[in-house]
Amino acid sequence: MRAKGTIVKIGCVDSFAATIGPQLVKGLSNSSLKITLWSGITPVLDEQMNNRMLDVAITTEGSTKRAGISRQKLFTENYFAVFPKDFALQPVENLIQLSHRLQFIRYSSRSVIGAQIQSYLDNLGVEIERNFEFDATDPLLSLVAAGLGWAIITPLCLWQSRHHLDDVTVIPLNRIRSLGKPCPPLERSFYMLWRKEELQKIPNYVKEIVNEVASRQLTKEISAKLNIEENQLFTFE
Repeated sequence: MRAKGTIVKIGCVDSFAATIGPQLVKGLSNSSLKITLWSGITPVLDEQMNNRMLDVAITTEGSTKRAGISRQKLFTENYFAVFPKDFALQPVENLIQLSHRLQFIRYSSRSVIGAQIQSYLDNLGVEIERNFEFDATDPLLSLVAAGLGWAIITPLCLWQSRHHLDDVTVIPLNRIRSLGKPCPPLERSFYMLWRKEELQKIPNYVKEIVNEVASRQLTKEISAKLNIEENQLFTFE
């Protein structure tokens, strides 16, 4: 463990920082460490980690260009489809027909989440017109809540902007069909990066706090709010 009063700089993707970050800071602060929490998109956090601007990075790719950096998966979350509350879903919703009935609102391709969703659609052979693209969840979900489109999104992103949840409907991706079959699952994983031999027990503390907050607190709260089974939301290591 670093000496008491030492500043530990942690960088997290935005959805993690907004939902789990406060409890992570609180938990680590109990060890008399001074915590600085930064948020951003994965490519920026990776670069900051490589340039030693961060001591710990929690990202959704877990890649690193430098030797001496450890990597550990923390948990995985499933993607869901989100619609305006008053949108009439068909009993058997078809992805291509759906894209004609309601505009698809996407994350920008420069973000990891946007690139992952685009790759998912490409693998399904579905081409959807590009109209609205955002780096952040709140403007994306606000348009869905206003009835202007639908999106593919994760539980943490939904919880980050939970003030919109009363105005949307969230369903598993397999409720939508493509080429006559249920759409396959899509998931993203969170990884912790840190420098070997520098932080001693701090990475273990981070993992314990994240697992406690996500598996016991967030899972129950999100499941109850979205009326989705707890085991459909997250998978923990």
